[in-house]
Amino acid sequence: MTMKRKTASRTVRNAAKSVSDKPLKNGRNSVADEMEDGVEILPANERTVQEVSGGNARLDALNRSMAVAEYSVDGNILTANEKFLHLTGHSADEVEGEHHGSTCESSFADSQEYRKFWKSLEKGESRSVEMARQTKSGRVIWLSSSYSPVLGKNGKVQKIIEIATDVSETMAELNVRKEIMNLTSIVSEADLRGDILSVNEKFIQVSKYSTDELIGKGHNTTRHPDMPKEVFRDMWATIGRGKMFRGVVKNRAKDGVPYYVDAVIAPILGENGKPKRYLGVRYDITEAETERQNMRGIFRAIDNSYAYVEFDVDGNVLKANRNFLNLMEYSEDDVKGRHHRSFCDHATAASSEYQQFWPDLKSGRSKSGEFKRITKGGKEVWLQAVYSPVSDEVGRVVK
Repeated sequence: MTMKRKTASRTVRNAAKSVSDKPLKNGRNSVADEMEDGVEILPANERTVQEVSGGNARLDALNRSMAVAEYSVDGNILTANEKFLHLTGHSADEVEGEHHGSTCESSFADSQEYRKFWKSLEKGESRSVEMARQTKSGRVIWLSSSYSPVLGKNGKVQKIIEIATDVSETMAELNVRKEIMNLTSIVSEADLRGDILSVNEKFIQVSKYSTDELIGKGHNTTRHPDMPKEVFRDMWATIGRGKMFRGVVKNRAKDGVPYYVDAVIAPILGENGKPKRYLGVRYDITEAETERQNMRGIFRAIDNSYAYVEFDVDGNVLKANRNFLNLMEYSEDDVKGRHHRSFCDHATAASSEYQQFWPDLKSGRSKSGEFKRITKGGKEVWLQAVYSPVSDEVGRVVK
């Protein structure tokens, strides 16, 4: 009796130790079946029984909540639990012996990326991926899966276990967001050296380069020589620390035409918390930037040739250019905040016409003509001037 108890106890411990190495069949663990069929569990081994029962409970919970499949090293399906079969729409007989690739979209299963993925598992590397899978009916679902190679006593991979959850709803939303981004934005991915891994259609459309001319090349392919190198040093320093970079970048298309983008470059971090590649999302702001630069040119011309001053809606000076300051004999500090009437003589400032002058401007009506003004030193000057109200996007005069 003593001998039998020890043997049974050892068998239970060994079985409990190897639960994770036994295949799942129809939602149950084969080790559990073996234990029920071939092991006599005695009351003296209560603690061992509780440990095994707890392990089986956890396995049952895993099978109820997760899709689980086992594969040979070559990728052929050995077993699949009910959850996996339900998600893929197959029966156990239909999937057992089939290759993992048969549950993937054919374009991916035939790709170099897929072959590299399975090779890494054969070498004993664990992988966590979100992957599109194809059901028996041809419907595409998305599974977030952890693939864990199981090693034998010789240290070699004996089989591979996939534990997965259905993330199709989440991925559907992400795909909609991605489609919107691709429609509105210039998108690319780059490796750690900055070489381009992928580009979207809008990148090709705006840059006028083909995909083949971009993939594997550095992003400096589209860099405009006018862009200061300091901007790119700052960008690399920022994203290298795992932070996002944002800035306006001047690029050059294949035909030499410049274009401007509002660029956001974000690092995609690996499990070690360090960048593994970079995602760039850019908005084409060429029209707005060109208009802004044109306006700057116009303002520079005005600034160089005319006396120019800005007032708030009540007539107080906001800023004045050098021509105005020199003409009116004021410094910038003297003039800021000063009311317009201080540049007029007393008779003009007290007149009924002047009392209506600022209410008219505030209501959006321009004023032009010849106006007498008085400098800080009391000198009389005559100006040919135009007063133009500036409105915001809803038509309110703001200055």
